[in-house]
Amino acid sequence: MKWTPPKLARSARSGRSYGGRGCGVRSGQPPRSTLPPNPQALGRKPYVQGLADANARYFNRAIDEFRAALSLDPTNAQYQLSLARALRDGGDPRRLDDAESYLLFGSVPLKTAPSISRSAA
Repeated sequence: MKWTPPKLARSARSGRSYGGRGCGVRSGQPPRSTLPPNPQALGRKPYVQGLADANARYFNRAIDEFRAALSLDPTNAQYQLSLARALRDGGDPRRLDDAESYLLFGSVPLKTAPSISRSAA
């Protein structure tokens, strides 16, 4: 018996061909990635939503979104800066210390950050 390749299913939407019988892919669907999701890439979605909220002047929601983005990518300086700006622009004077700590020290809370002597400046 001669081997013949399986027929490929075509996606109605894009016209791309995907695997047919025996390849483990349901007809018409792209193969799923077996790699774990990248936390840095996952942080992009809440960051973009936070930018939209900040531009619409919904600072409390923006702060929540920026914190969610930072929890996924804690070393991203752009996320930290955006959070500091939202904390500053939110109008709550109690959050100004948090904004200052993000601006000066990144994600280190102000209470544990090294003290800066203002007399030396």
